[in-house]
Amino acid sequence: MLKKPQIIFWGVGLLVFGLSQVLRGLIPNVVYNHQLAFGIGWPSFLIIPTVVIFLAVVIWWFYQNRPVQLAPTIFWGLILGGGLSNLFERIIHSGLVADYWEALGLFTFNLADVSISVGIVGLLICLFYVKA
Repeated sequence: MLKKPQIIFWGVGLLVFGLSQVLRGLIPNVVYNHQLAFGIGWPSFLIIPTVVIFLAVVIWWFYQNRPVQLAPTIFWGLILGGGLSNLFERIIHSGLVADYWEALGLFTFNLADVSISVGIVGLLICLFYVKA
């Protein structure tokens, strides 16, 4: 049982945020993306408020359902850090996010996107395979 899951939650979140921003600064060829995950188009004036609401729900959900195991706590932290990083970039780049990795020539993504995806998949695995 974790004694202070919120420290791990915020620690992982801030680590992902920091690493994502450092990578963006180190990789010279970035592509600025105005869409949401998986190329989902959305009116630009709704993206930042939507991300803020998403992050508020993540934080609220974490504190309402404090995980007692390490894995779900880390997965929540990955989602938080990825969301914070993408929100920060959208604010400083006028609604755009810097992507720096490409997959199969079909789409580009960044560490924040990977963190959110791994966090969601990890939480789903925990939901079905990890006892509370």
